[in-house]
Amino acid sequence: MRRALLAALLALAAQAGAAPRAVHGDFSWEEPKGWIARDAWVSAVPSYTLLDGDATLSVTLYRAGNPLFADAKAYRAHRLAARGGGRKPKRSEDAATASGRAEVWDQDYDESVSAVHGKGKPAAAMRERFAILERGGKFWVVSVKAPRHAFDAAKKAFSAALASFRVP
Repeated sequence: MRRALLAALLALAAQAGAAPRAVHGDFSWEEPKGWIARDAWVSAVPSYTLLDGDATLSVTLYRAGNPLFADAKAYRAHRLAARGGGRKPKRSEDAATASGRAEVWDQDYDESVSAVHGKGKPAAAMRERFAILERGGKFWVVSVKAPRHAFDAAKKAFSAALASFRVP
């Protein structure tokens, strides 16, 4: 069943015009075509982001000794405390990736009170889906964020990219 689901999601990625991409030897995935890349993989907490209008699809790698979170448990605890003004994330069904299972979470929040974006912008009702994949003392967070009204299209790109997500 899992293999059939993974095969179906990879086929969906191929139909959507996804392009295979390896990023700095730390992961590979099928990138949705038309999304614009912003590569910040050289930072202390490397991240790789794709943009499509107001939607953001990103991968962040947390290695041992990173300045933010000691491990996935600490990251999870931080996220469960909820972003500034947001509701606590809700656990969704785990997802199959090309490297195994990832835990998936959904969260709604108001971007104007986000700890990341600060206050002062007009309120934007946002939705985020993020997945945590742990391997070999590291963990990757794959996330998609978009205004709630545009989330369904972004979620499809996330699902296809996550299904193809592979770590060494």
